[in-house]
Amino acid sequence: MARWLINRNDTQFAVSGLAELQELARAGKLGAGDMIQPPGATDWLYASEIDELHEALAASAALEAELGGVGRGKGSTGRMALGAFLLTVIAGGGWFLYDVSQRLPDPNARLLDQLSFSEIVVTEDGAPFLDGPEATAPKRASLAGGTVLELLAKRGDYYRARPRTGGAEGWVRADEVLPMYRMGGGTVIEKYDPLFNPDRYLEVMNASWMQLPDQKDSSLSVFQFMLRNTSRYDITDLKIVATIKDAKGHQLETVEFPVEGIVPAQGHTMVGTLAPEPRSDAPRRLVTKITLEQLSEADPNIVLRYSDGVEVEMQTVEFHEASIDIAELRAVPDGEAPSRG
Repeated sequence: MARWLINRNDTQFAVSGLAELQELARAGKLGAGDMIQPPGATDWLYASEIDELHEALAASAALEAELGGVGRGKGSTGRMALGAFLLTVIAGGGWFLYDVSQRLPDPNARLLDQLSFSEIVVTEDGAPFLDGPEATAPKRASLAGGTVLELLAKRGDYYRARPRTGGAEGWVRADEVLPMYRMGGGTVIEKYDPLFNPDRYLEVMNASWMQLPDQKDSSLSVFQFMLRNTSRYDITDLKIVATIKDAKGHQLETVEFPVEGIVPAQGHTMVGTLAPEPRSDAPRRLVTKITLEQLSEADPNIVLRYSDGVEVEMQTVEFHEASIDIAELRAVPDGEAPSRG
């Protein structure tokens, strides 16, 4: 029998078929934001993306709203993905929100004029609002359940965000919030998923590297690679990580560097190094080539200071293997002008 894999609260397990999945959803043991890998697939989907689970998830949400969390296990009420916290946010039950969102034909619509699909909501009282994207980062504050956040970027399992009411930005774990687009139908999910998961849509291609000679105390290495964006949004605010290893595959060093500019929607671009102007003490800038072309419209001579490839200074003088990975990024919502360097 076909096996479905489930990742819930950082625990992975399998069920024997769709009927068992539906039963878990009705019982509140499977939430809309839990990850599922269908039989034979390699990609993971949110439970809300699986059409056959919509009815079961809705039934669970209706029961949760009716019970107000009474009789549910900690795993269900703690997440509150469709539960009682929405009562304080929109003055209506979780089932009512789910039902309304399924009837909204316009992906740009706001939910009950208070929440939009592009926002995220804290699902539990006391969610840590951190200075950085790791559990050990200093805590700025504890967020109350129902707090609405503006999405700013994604890094691994964390979102960089800012309260909708204003204030300083910080980091929150992705499993501590509910992206409201998950409450929508297929059209909504297709539109908004790249905003919340841009790392799924940007890939590094054709990566190569070389070490420059005559470096005594450090290694100036040039990494050449292309970035391809398969989403409908420009992607910006990039931070890239170069990792080098020895001949046995042991990691020697990692260096993170920012890349200015954009990777265009449904497009690709190389990344290069922009040297400072003559007699300037400014550091080198790393920019996407498409952004360089835009900058050259105002200053044609800027291309004379540009070279293909990212020049990175490594402390390790000799290494045998290198890789390029995307650490942090942001998809630019419709109507917002992206940063172009």
